[in-house]
Parts: sequence; C-alpha cells; structure tokens
Amino acid sequence: MNWFIYALACAFFTASSDALVKLAMRKTDEYAAIWFRLVFSLPLLFLFMLSYPIPKLDAKFWLAILIMLPLEATACILYFKSVRNYDLSEVTPFLGFTPVFSIFVALLVLGEKPSFLGIFGIISVFGGAYLLNIHTAKKNILQPIKEALRNKGTRLMLIVAFIYAITSTFGKFALLRSSLHSFPFIYFSFLFIVMTGILSYRVKAGLSKIELPKKQVLLYIVLGIVFALAAITHFKAIALTEVSYMISVKRLSLLLSVLYGGLIFKEKNIHVRLLGASFMVLGTILLSFA
Repeated sequence: MNWFIYALACAFFTASSDALVKLAMRKTDEYAAIWFRLVFSLPLLFLFMLSYPIPKLDAKFWLAILIMLPLEATACILYFKSVRNYDLSEVTPFLGFTPVFSIFVALLVLGEKPSFLGIFGIISVFGGAYLLNIHTAKKNILQPIKEALRNKGTRLMLIVAFIYAITSTFGKFALLRSSLHSFPFIYFSFLFIVMTGILSYRVKAGLSKIELPKKQVLLYIVLGIVFALAAITHFKAIALTEVSYMISVKRLSLLLSVLYGGLIFKEKNIHVRLLGASFMVLGTILLSFA
C-alpha cells in the first residue's frame, strides 16, 4: 500500500482517538481512561509485533525507554486532562508546537540554527495560534495571545507538545535499536505497567475508580483499537517513506480534531479555529522539511 494512504489513515485514526478520548472521559477520570485505552490497544499491537521477527534489544534501547516512560506518562495525563476539560478544537491544534520546540531545543543544545524554511514554519505556527482566538482581537490586538495563555487547557497542551519534542528524539534513538513492528508494543506495554502503578495508588487513596460502566465498555474497546491502528499506520508509513513526508500528512489530524470538536461536541468558533489550525498545520509541514 502507498505510504500516503497509511499516513492519511494515521491522521484519521489519531484525530478519531482524540474525539473518543473526550467521549470516554464522561464517566471516568483521565488516569483510568489512559489505563483502559492501553488495555484494549495492547492485544492488537501484540499481534502486529508477532507478525514480524523480534530483534535483539541492547542496553541503549532499554535506557532510552527508561528515560521516555516518566515523560510519556506525564504527557498522557496532561493531554487527557486538557481534552477532558476544554474544547477539542481549541487545545489539540497546540500539539503543532512540538516541531517548534524541537527547533529551539536543537538551537540551544546543538547550536543548530533554523533554516529559512524553518523560520517560516515557526511564524506560521505562531500565527495559527494567534488566529485560534482572533475573534477576541476586537478588545485588544494582544487579546488572542492573552486568551491562549489564560486557558489552562492550552497551557497543558503546550507542556505536552514540549515533552513530545523530547520523547520524539529518544523515540527515534530507541526505534533504530529495535524495529518498526516491535517498538509500539514494547513501549506501550511498559507504559501500561507505569500507569497501573499510578492508578493503583490513586484507587487506594480514593482518588480514582477503576470500575468501567457497561455503556462505556464498547466505547473503550473502539478507542483501544483506533489508538492501536494509529500507531500501526504511523510505523507502516514510516517504513515506506521519509519521516518528514509521513509527518507532514499526519499533521492533518489537527484539522480533523477541530472538525470533530464542531460536529460531535458542538464547539463554537469552529470556522475561526479551522483557519488557525490550518496555519499551524502549514507551519508543521514546513518544519518537517526544514
């Protein structure tokens, strides 16, 4: 199958997972939701791994996993909190800041200066973030920026984007020492162990409940399958083309998430948010090729 089809499918499954996450957390908190999503996604990821030879894993691979796990767990919790309590169409576009943060990390740590294309990408992402709240500019030209920073969901998603800028680097490192087919199951299996420990503590402390309402079981099964398919199509696309090409198509998920926000959750200002998200997607595409 053509890499573009896999990448487009990945964008669809990623955005669909966002919408399902928000629907699923109407009856459960973010900690239980993360745990249940992993429970129902791991069987499919396991079958995906078994369909190919499993490589030998060295100490450097396990070190990368060890570094990534606490960051991934933190990102998941903050991401679910943001999606649960705030508009999907308002917070998910801010994941477009991940490549922006990656550029700045490379500048500070490695001294790598952004290219001309990269600078335009950064400007486009910031411009899109401004446009998300452009309807508030009537009060003050800086009001869209203030609105974005005032929104706790936006702040949480920016932290998530920053964490992903770090984990993506370690993820590439670990991927080179494993395989496209074994890495998703191994990584998310250990994340499942970490989240089981966190959730167990919260259940004992009376902070979370692990009971899953009967009406929610099917929803979580679908969420787990969709999440697993997003991971599988992601790695399938990477196996067939350059990472930059794949990511540029996958970023369409930001636009689809905004559409889900309007169609399913009846969120307001969708036309404006679509415009802002479009600029952010354009920026991430430019940064993918910078």
